[in-house]
Amino acid sequence: MSAGAAVSVLIPAYGTAAYIAETLDSVLAQTRTDWEILVINDGDPNTPALEAALAPYRDRIRYIVKENGGLASARNAGLQVAQGRYVALLDSDDIWEPRFLELLIEALDAHPRAAAAFPDALIFGGGPWVGKRYFDIYTKPAGAGAITCERLLRRQCYVFGSLVMRREMLDGQGGFDAQIRASEDFDLWLRFTRAGHEMVYVDEPLVRYRARETSLSSDASGMYRSLRHVYEKFLRQEGLTDAERAAATDALAGVNAELSLALGRKAFFAGDYATAKRELSASNERLRSRKTTLILAGLSVWPAGTAAAVKWYMRRRGETV
Repeated sequence: MSAGAAVSVLIPAYGTAAYIAETLDSVLAQTRTDWEILVINDGDPNTPALEAALAPYRDRIRYIVKENGGLASARNAGLQVAQGRYVALLDSDDIWEPRFLELLIEALDAHPRAAAAFPDALIFGGGPWVGKRYFDIYTKPAGAGAITCERLLRRQCYVFGSLVMRREMLDGQGGFDAQIRASEDFDLWLRFTRAGHEMVYVDEPLVRYRARETSLSSDASGMYRSLRHVYEKFLRQEGLTDAERAAATDALAGVNAELSLALGRKAFFAGDYATAKRELSASNERLRSRKTTLILAGLSVWPAGTAAAVKWYMRRRGETV
């Protein structure tokens, strides 16, 4: 760890003992060496395994243990002791390329109004997107000033979450909202842009993002509940422009539809066909999905047969039920 570190690297850890050594090695390999590493044990249920993985690095990290509270809470715990004038976010199973800090801090230095600089990422691990870049999937920012509050609200632009921020601007927004268990970074990006701060994109894959294989029938409702919380919080603010209020209201309706779809899918695979029909119907009022329409028709006639047919079709396509 560098004395008088310029960059505080925050690494919340929960359930990633098998990966965190690779993550730490990627920080140690940075071309910039004026960093400090803060690993925050966010109530990991297998703390002995995590601490065994951290043992070879203990003289080069600051280790914090806290009760589980989610990413925002863990990052705030790190901020309480962080010394750097920049703050870098790194998930405990991801890997930085060696010039991550160098290039992102150069981008911040070149844009004095920027609160944060973020890169592209190469996806590895499991799932259908392995080998692709993050901005092959999501809309790539198109030049300076492309990340605006209204466009973020409408999900017309995206920010990759492993990035570098100016500490003073982060503190000016009060850090992360610990009441938000997921989408806490999206909430912060909205606050940055609404305050007039820029967010700068560096068009290089400076992170290897570890994707995990997930089932199509897995429950995404928690993520959509958190997104709903973010939009509802945004709409409670005073002084919103008409455009901001309209964008947030429309996006909230979309998130509620996605939440109903997630709840309906969960109920469908659990055999709770009444709930599935109610939630899928609510979702389809906005999303107008042909697949959902067909499933709803089947649920009205033969629920168990419809579920069996969908599961057969998914297995035939090699998808996990």
